[in-house]
Amino acid sequence: MFMDKRSVSEIIVSCVDKLYNKDKYLFDCKICERCLMFRFAYYLQIKFSNYYVDCEFNKMGFNNYKHETKVETIDQGKILKKMYADIIVHKRNSNIQDNFICLEIKKTKRKMNYDLERLKNMTRINGFRYNNINYIYAYDYGFFIYLPKDKRKFEIRIFENGEESQLE
Repeated sequence: MFMDKRSVSEIIVSCVDKLYNKDKYLFDCKICERCLMFRFAYYLQIKFSNYYVDCEFNKMGFNNYKHETKVETIDQGKILKKMYADIIVHKRNSNIQDNFICLEIKKTKRKMNYDLERLKNMTRINGFRYNNINYIYAYDYGFFIYLPKDKRKFEIRIFENGEESQLE
């Protein structure tokens, strides 16, 4: 089931709205980012019922890599480390074409550049190379979601094909 960027974005925004409206208490009491991430994933699961919505899922899950850990580069591509995307929407134990959405959630804008780079790598169709090995995740869409206490200041940035994109 293919969904265009606009339709996916509308669902993401509706889940953000639900989080702020139904879970205001979490913002008021300054709960940790992981708690917001879980609640947001819960709302996503309702909307994307044909997929699994997992938090910090770090396995590849396809072909000969079913139990391989996802990785990313840091330090300008010099070091390889384990990668944990905050939330992914996908088909478990499936092929790369079933990697649908990856999301990074932040309560503050500290260290957000790491998350933005992760979303670029996770949405690149051809992946990235490290030591002559191609790492390909090829998620259709990536979303960076900034969730401050004040809903009027929340932001969403969209990634597609390894680049930040805009809604047309």
